[in-house]
This record gives sequence, structure tokens and C-alpha cells, in this order.
Amino acid sequence: MLASLALLALALDTQDAQDAQAPITPPAQEEISAEARAAAYAYAEQIADFMQSVIAQEAGGRYVLTGTDTLATELAEQFAVVMTYGDAPAGEYNMEMRATFFSVPDGATPEGMYCAEGVPSTMVDQPVEDSAGNTLRFRGCWGGEQDAETGRLTGGVIYQLDSGGHYALYQGLIDGPEEEGLRERLSLLEPAIGVMVAHTVFVPGSE
Repeated sequence: MLASLALLALALDTQDAQDAQAPITPPAQEEISAEARAAAYAYAEQIADFMQSVIAQEAGGRYVLTGTDTLATELAEQFAVVMTYGDAPAGEYNMEMRATFFSVPDGATPEGMYCAEGVPSTMVDQPVEDSAGNTLRFRGCWGGEQDAETGRLTGGVIYQLDSGGHYALYQGLIDGPEEEGLRERLSLLEPAIGVMVAHTVFVPGSE
């Protein structure tokens, strides 16, 4: 059964069931200040422009963005929640969004960062339909690392689309001092990655 990208929302699950934490309660919408909303929207505009630039440079016409007039607004709603979560000092946790597009011969194994088949970090691997009705394979995976010198942690989630060897990857990253703080913020950031995927449409080739 195909899942709709527009409705796709995965819960970050990097722990065994017996270790599961209580659900995170994001700040209520009325608790987010106008200043924080403005900062979130400014960052969302940067990411929306970045996405359009990267897709134009790297996608080779195989992917396009839709709904670009509302993309920043949708992203800002998600970013505002992450940016105002918790009471850590400014700069204690940092957020970063990445996007990349590439192609490999059909059936070939990509190199570098991507969600490989069957690895333990895979959250989901299933067919989906984009908003134009194209069927793609969707994978979501997570990972993390610790800086050997500073001890600072970085955690990330990748949402990946591919069809016929043409890949679209969106990654959300959080770095900070504590694993629990990373997990909490990544679970709140994950819907923003879903927004990016939902605005991405595959363009089949003529061959």
C-alpha cells in the first residue's frame, strides 16, 4: 500500500521499547514569541532558497519543488517549535538542514551519505507516491557521532527518495552536549524534513 508523502510523518525511534521516553511536549503556539517566529521565518526563507538552488544545480531536472510560495511558511512553523524548545542557553544546541541530489546507474550502490538498504538505523523503507502521482522508494534513517576532542554530539535524520537511480536526500542535524537533548530536538525537527520531502516531485525521464 502506498503512503502519501503529503501525510507522511514518522516518529523518530532510536531506542528499544523498554527504553522509550515519554512523549515530548513542544511549546504551545501561543508561547512562541513574535521575535522567535520572525527568527524561524528568516531561517526558513534561507532554507527554502537553499533548496531551490541545490535542486537547480544538482537534480539534473529529475526533481522539482512545488508550492514554493508556501514552503518557507510551512518550514517556519516547524523551526519555531525546535528553536524555542527547552531552556538550554543560546548556542547550546544548534540546528542545520542539508539537501543533496545525485544519480547513479540503476542498481548501482551510491557513495557517501545516504540511507543504505537493510541497515539497523533504517526507520522505514517503503514505496510512496509524490504529489504528482509518481511512485518512488522512500527511506528514513538516523545516525550520530561524537567529536573525539570536545565530546560534543551530533545527531541527524535523513529522508531519502529515489527512483531509477535518481536520489533526493534531505537531512536535519542537531548538535549539542547531551544525547537526551539531541533526541528530543530531532523528534521535533523531523516534521520539517517531511515538509521538504512533501514539496519534492520526481520528473520521469523519456528513456
